[in-house]
Amino acid sequence: MKKRRILIVENDLSVAEEIGNILETKGYTIAGIAQSGKEAITLVPESEPDLILIDILLAGELDGIETSRKIRKKYNVPQIYLTDHSDEEIFKRAKKPSLTGIFLSP
Repeated sequence: MKKRRILIVENDLSVAEEIGNILETKGYTIAGIAQSGKEAITLVPESEPDLILIDILLAGELDGIETSRKIRKKYNVPQIYLTDHSDEEIFKRAKKPSLTGIFLSP
């Protein structure tokens, strides 16, 4: 059986690596780690992930929501948002009908 490949998009490298380590112990393959939206968009065709875990609040030009939209327009890869924030405006923005995602929050 093919191991599922997961791309982690998280600007905090230590958090991304910790998530990756946990996933690897569960039998998943880490397709890559991107620390910015721009890097994530570039990595999708190269890494061919089966799933993308994406932080909503990425630093830089593109936040996680906008990065997710751009990826969704070009590639058919399921995405799960990660966040440790509970800002209602962010949730409203992420829940717009053009996006379907799952939220994981502490």
